Amino acid sequence: MNCIGPQHLALALFLAALSSAARAADEARKFDSPEVAELKADLNAMQGRWAREYKNAAGAKFRVEKLVEGNQDTVTHLDANGNIIHAHRSDFKLERAGAVKLYTFSNSEAIAGPNLGARREGPRSFLYRIENNTMYEVWGLTSGDASPLAVLVWKREPTN
Repeated sequence: MNCIGPQHLALALFLAALSSAARAADEARKFDSPEVAELKADLNAMQGRWAREYKNAAGAKFRVEKLVEGNQDTVTHLDANGNIIHAHRSDFKLERAGAVKLYTFSNSEAIAGPNLGARREGPRSFLYRIENNTMYEVWGLTSGDASPLAVLVWKREPTN
């Protein structure tokens, strides 16, 4: 019968602790990488109110407002008179996929408009870029996204 002596037991415990510490250090490095720092900076830069305007096929003007608070956004669509047509709130996360940055949202819920209370659980993603007071969204390029290719340009709203 093989018995483990106190010295061997101490060595085994030391090696197990060392291995655990090394794994923890590797995990910590993942969260302190330059890529993660860049995503944190983007998240910080996104906070606040954004807006964009567009015309539909009939030429009617619309305004869309986005409020980013933490990892949640609220998007509100308004007609030319400022009436709310639709609004929804979503959770989101920022991530990198190779050379591009993704804005992935999920747990969307309509909070105003005819679909009030409707939910979309599954995640959807678009490419994004932030430059000073301009945020770009590029739709239709991610795997499985059947959306037509579209580039949306948001401008930061002045704070009151």
